[in-house]
Amino acid sequence: MRSIDRDISSYPDPNQYRTVLSHPINIPHGHLCVASVMTAQIPFSFYPVNSKNNTLKIELNGTNPVDGDEVVTAAEFTLTAGNYTATELRDEIQSKLRDGVVFSDTDDARAELPKIEVEYDSKINKYKFTVTGKQDGDNPELVNVIIKSGTTCGKLLGLPSNQVTADTDFNAGDGREASVIFTSPYSINVAGDDTLYLRTNLGTGRSMSYETRTQNSGDLLAKIPIRVSPFSIIHYDADESTFKAQIKEGGQIDEISVRLTDSENRLVDFNGIDNEISIKFEVIRKSNHEDYELMKRDPYKQDRTLFPKNRGPPPTKDSK
Repeated sequence: MRSIDRDISSYPDPNQYRTVLSHPINIPHGHLCVASVMTAQIPFSFYPVNSKNNTLKIELNGTNPVDGDEVVTAAEFTLTAGNYTATELRDEIQSKLRDGVVFSDTDDARAELPKIEVEYDSKINKYKFTVTGKQDGDNPELVNVIIKSGTTCGKLLGLPSNQVTADTDFNAGDGREASVIFTSPYSINVAGDDTLYLRTNLGTGRSMSYETRTQNSGDLLAKIPIRVSPFSIIHYDADESTFKAQIKEGGQIDEISVRLTDSENRLVDFNGIDNEISIKFEVIRKSNHEDYELMKRDPYKQDRTLFPKNRGPPPTKDSK
């Protein structure tokens, strides 16, 4: 299946498409059919920072340094999509925050706003945020930073999915500091997902792994590990596949639909670059398949089950 052969009007992006088979695959009664991915060539043309995970919602509660009254300012920022190193993403975050209406930048007209600094600690792979209000005068400006739960870039920044609040002690009395420092509680992740999920319309809603003997609901046909650098080709080989989709007995396959998603079942944006996937179908006589499974569970039944001419008591452990 090649995404370049898809109907562009129905599937404008190569992250999902459908192939209609010129010769349908029929599964006879009394037979079991399973499908699995043989090979795949998928471009690493998608961005770890994308439209699904690039928003940052912040609310800043501060005090007016003139009269001490509380001031609340909220803003939402959008990070530019792309590939980043940890320091490049830090610069992007700090730049966007300073360009907003919450924090100050180099413009003298905004010098009264609180200042923000974002540092990257390579030893622990975390970001440290420092927000400082105006400290001169009779009322040092206190700051209370809230990263709202609607933020989608939390995983990139090492933040939890729920709301995060970092503040100074508003009731500490005189001599209290006018700055707040907080470090991301989790390690940052600028690499994005390490796996692509290939989903199809095949099967009965069940994926099977014969190696692990686990069963998972859904339309998943393969988990494709990402082991190459950005802007390279991901080559996937059947040797790495443990997933097989069981297809309904007596059914017919006349079309195959595929979707390539991330771990949260969101379509991956390949930026228009096409991919290619090979799917293998195996048709097995159901009785033989059941005997084979029985033999794997109890090797001592092999002699009686698969070779009925050799009927007799099961071999002992010492026999050859």
